[in-house]
Amino acid sequence: MSVAAPTSPETTPASQPASLWVAGLAGGVFILAALAVVFYGVPQLWHMGISSWLVPLVGGGIDGFFRVVAQVAVAVFLGIFGMNLAGPHPQQGLRGAIFLAMTSVFVGFFLVRGLLATFERMAAGIEVGHFFSLAFFALCLFFFYKFLASDRFQRWSIGLEAAGWFSLTSYKRNQGLKVRRMTILGIIIVLGSGVYTLIHNRTITSENWTVTLPFVKTSILLIPNAPFMIPLLLVALTIWFAWRVVNFPVFADFLIATEAEINKVSWTPRARLIQDTIVVLITLFIITAFLFVVDVFWGKLLSREIINVLPTDAQTRPNETKQVNSSEW
Repeated sequence: MSVAAPTSPETTPASQPASLWVAGLAGGVFILAALAVVFYGVPQLWHMGISSWLVPLVGGGIDGFFRVVAQVAVAVFLGIFGMNLAGPHPQQGLRGAIFLAMTSVFVGFFLVRGLLATFERMAAGIEVGHFFSLAFFALCLFFFYKFLASDRFQRWSIGLEAAGWFSLTSYKRNQGLKVRRMTILGIIIVLGSGVYTLIHNRTITSENWTVTLPFVKTSILLIPNAPFMIPLLLVALTIWFAWRVVNFPVFADFLIATEAEINKVSWTPRARLIQDTIVVLITLFIITAFLFVVDVFWGKLLSREIINVLPTDAQTRPNETKQVNSSEW
């Protein structure tokens, strides 16, 4: 009698997630595109379609306020859209990979631009300069790819994300609230003072920050409306840094322990503090009056003719007169 063996269902291999560097590079491109839309696209569209009829009605200040509101709304929408693209459970180290990829792109761009500008000044002919420029650019792309695909990039990405710098969750949110809030306030005051000084002194004079590419002489717009955008970015980074630094595990534990030690201090009651303050002030007044009386007494006594230790006013005036006369001469 033959027995049919049960057939096991065919299992399809689970789809492997994309490489961390590919996801990080794609996320970096999305963030750069979102920044371009928020800080360049929205102001341009607003200027062409809305400012022309809104400024004569309400003025430039109200128009600028509504433009900033529109930029914030677009930034929030793009942020939510990007988080939905990453999914509810993003790949481990994705945020760190995006940060490293963007940092590598920025550093590599300015490094290549500086060396290409050097080649442009040193090249004997433009053809030779183009050849060396293309060869150097290809070499930089190769090293950039090797860095992104290396295990070091993956370790650094996971380490940055594990440190909590790109997390929206707070660390031990119910502990050390007073000290952590005061620390946030102090950081915002210090860094905000620098931003205020930057705006008040009008340090940023250029309207748009552009970079010129060597050989091709093409200008790339980096930051439009720099006197407004740069302080806005600095304020956003200040708030983010102040909030993240008090949620950094090591520093947060230090602040929590500090507040715990402060709570152990036995503070003086208000009535006792007022009494002690009055006692201290009266004691200082008595000591001051005593020293004044002693100083006047010994001054009068030692300046008498019998003792003649200290000079009198009559003895000092001739010397002052002589000094005045000599200075006139």
